[in-house]
Amino acid sequence: MGQLAERVGRIDVVYEAAGASQVAFEVIEQLGTNGIFVFTGVPGRKTEIEIESDVIMRNLVLKNQVILGSVNAGRAAFEAAIRDLETFARRWPTAVRGLITNRVPLATCQDVLLGKVGGIKNVVTLC
Repeated sequence: MGQLAERVGRIDVVYEAAGASQVAFEVIEQLGTNGIFVFTGVPGRKTEIEIESDVIMRNLVLKNQVILGSVNAGRAAFEAAIRDLETFARRWPTAVRGLITNRVPLATCQDVLLGKVGGIKNVVTLC
């Protein structure tokens, strides 16, 4: 994996979806400063793997890196979220409307991406 970083430089963003834990942890060591690693794959491996935990932990702190995991939810989870949001909107309408603090047209979305627009939740509109 070090050869990849030598050819293209340190990696900024990795989206891992295969569940190949050995490869994933080798790639994490090549993550650059302010890099983000997203785990979405679930490993099926039953054997242990060796990782450089001290290197990974040191890089996370000193290089301001982020590692996160996410899973796609099924239809039932999305339906429950919609019901919850409806309940919140009935109970606290002002608070729920206040979560979206800015709507930005697609033509000017670079301001949001570059952090020039503040707020809690910025929404890029396509129309």
